[in-house]
Amino acid sequence: ALQWFTCVRPGAFSLSVNARAQGIWTEHNATFQELLRRVQVDQALLLGEVAERAMQQATFDAALMILSTSHVTSSNYFIIAGADGRGAIVTRYGNSSSADVWPLGGEGEQPPWMRVQTNVDHWVSADTGAYATQRRQRVVDSLV
Repeated sequence: ALQWFTCVRPGAFSLSVNARAQGIWTEHNATFQELLRRVQVDQALLLGEVAERAMQQATFDAALMILSTSHVTSSNYFIIAGADGRGAIVTRYGNSSSADVWPLGGEGEQPPWMRVQTNVDHWVSADTGAYATQRRQRVVDSLV
């Protein structure tokens, strides 16, 4: 389960995991010992464990709940697409404080029918010049 990056539950949903390289509440200053402590003491889950729990769910909604509420060890994005046309990008923070769920049809700089995720948070504007924002914007511009 620790090597899953893209998974499909036929007739229900698909799930991909994407690295979250920068942004608020990342673990880039955490030592290896701190990450181990999170797993051992805090019982935080590794990304593959969260994906495995989500993939055991029968519905999009149940999987989304697992992805957005599980206690995680590190920062990442979960990209989930439902067979019924729903979808969301779930941004998880390395400190397990919360999650940002950005659904299809929601507000933002992208059309409501699509979400393009790179290794930068969706709320960081391309105007900032931050890492991967221009790449993300080029993809959005080519699709609309």
